[in-house]
Amino acid sequence: MRTSWDKFREAPFNLEAMDSGVLIVIGVVISIAALIDAYTLDDPYPGYSREDRKYRKKLSALQNEEDNPPLSFAQETEEMGSKVDEIIGEANDEAEKLIKKNQEVSTNALARQRLAALIRSIKNRLARYERLSIFILDESGTYSPSPGV
Repeated sequence: MRTSWDKFREAPFNLEAMDSGVLIVIGVVISIAALIDAYTLDDPYPGYSREDRKYRKKLSALQNEEDNPPLSFAQETEEMGSKVDEIIGEANDEAEKLIKKNQEVSTNALARQRLAALIRSIKNRLARYERLSIFILDESGTYSPSPGV
């Protein structure tokens, strides 16, 4: 035993290789990290601090409820009525927007139909005038259409 003590006093850690020094540094760092973690630990029994936080949150909610008593039934119904009126107003605004949009779409569709009918009418008239002019020119003898026309 005396020999061990003498050797320890001469070279306390007997670090002859670099690996030994690295291992000691790693061990010290891990020990300090564990010490810090243990110091900040608020959970002496696993899972208990989570339950304690839930309890304290509910307790503070109850205390706030006691400080601010709930509204009376009449006040609650009045609040709900105003919220319902607000929602109905928003729904009516959206409905009006949809009605206007539908009217625009139907007006555009009606205008397209009228335009298509007008174009068909103009094409028919042009075809009729063409046939009439061909007939008139053919009768006068100054125009003779090709056989394919």
